Amino acid sequence: MFADDIFVALSDPEQSLPPLLTLLTDYGGISYYRLPINLPGPTVNTLKTSFELDWRTTSITYLGVKIATPISNVVKLNYKPLIQLCTTDVHKWKNAKLSWLGRVNAYKMMLLPRLLYIFRMLTIDIQAVIYKSLQAICNSYIWGGKKPRLPLSFLQRTTNMGGIGLPNIGLYYKASILATSIHLHAQQGVTQWVDMEQDQLSQTSLLNYMWTPRTLRGPKMSLYPTTTATIKVWDDFMSSFGWKKHFHPEAPLNALHAVNPTIPLARWSHLGISQIQQLCREQSIMSFPDIRDKWGVPVRDIFPYLQLKNAINTHVKNTPSTMPTTTVAARLIPHRCWAALTKPKALSLCYKAWLELTPRKPLACKQNWENERRKELTDDEWMKP
Repeated sequence: MFADDIFVALSDPEQSLPPLLTLLTDYGGISYYRLPINLPGPTVNTLKTSFELDWRTTSITYLGVKIATPISNVVKLNYKPLIQLCTTDVHKWKNAKLSWLGRVNAYKMMLLPRLLYIFRMLTIDIQAVIYKSLQAICNSYIWGGKKPRLPLSFLQRTTNMGGIGLPNIGLYYKASILATSIHLHAQQGVTQWVDMEQDQLSQTSLLNYMWTPRTLRGPKMSLYPTTTATIKVWDDFMSSFGWKKHFHPEAPLNALHAVNPTIPLARWSHLGISQIQQLCREQSIMSFPDIRDKWGVPVRDIFPYLQLKNAINTHVKNTPSTMPTTTVAARLIPHRCWAALTKPKALSLCYKAWLELTPRKPLACKQNWENERRKELTDDEWMKP
């Protein structure tokens, strides 16, 4: 149940459906609510003759989202009407007396929430042509169908970087899926859909699989479309920092099972060692005596230590990223930040992170100022009021 929508699964509809309809009818008579009922499933044909209901054989609508199989139909049934609806609304608004800045704000308030709702409700992979079409609708409305007078990349900068914060639809789509990764860092039993997706992986956890570099994951696994989309965007995010073939130091310690499944990591995890970086000091693994003193590792674990040392020296990249650690994108990398990140801020922070990772040309005004001062300015100095 969510808000005023109820999703009911009946194992024996022939027996359960009559009392359910009676209950809903009685409730409707008291509450004066109309109760549309959609019933998909293999028993539809046999039940049609007995019950006069709104039967659906291809898709159902739940919380404004059309659900169907295969997954390609879900994209078609939801995004095609969305593009048409946005086009129709923009056509209605084109004669409104608004400045181009007013049109930007109108788009942010009226259309962007509609797009973000679909992005967040349908965490699935879509073709780039879809969000490019939505971006084209936005750009056409802002300039009234005329030739743009300012570059799109300039307008999409944040206000403190000289832009006006025009929404980048493609990055909002990626940010929506990236924000889903926060839930994957929760403990088992906290989020039900995460536990359902975890059931796909029998040899490892979904979190370990996500933090394992793409090239070290082994044979391709059959995952849910939602999981596949989340992992794909996460891989793109990590690749932006240079971690394509190596483990990040913030990765879970148990993720090293991907390169050596014989390491007995369970005992080390019970001692509180959950991340690879906890065993490292100054870009190299700590000595065994130091680990024993700090974590209380027993002497008999000298061989697992040597296994870990070999795995870390071979597959963990300790070279710092070129991205400044003060940026939003860099602050999102640590495992502990993802685990503690509050949901209301997630989408906003992920969008800002993608903006930072997007290559952009330097501002002409900044270059002129640097030439006049004969000194190069850092981003912090330039944005400082």
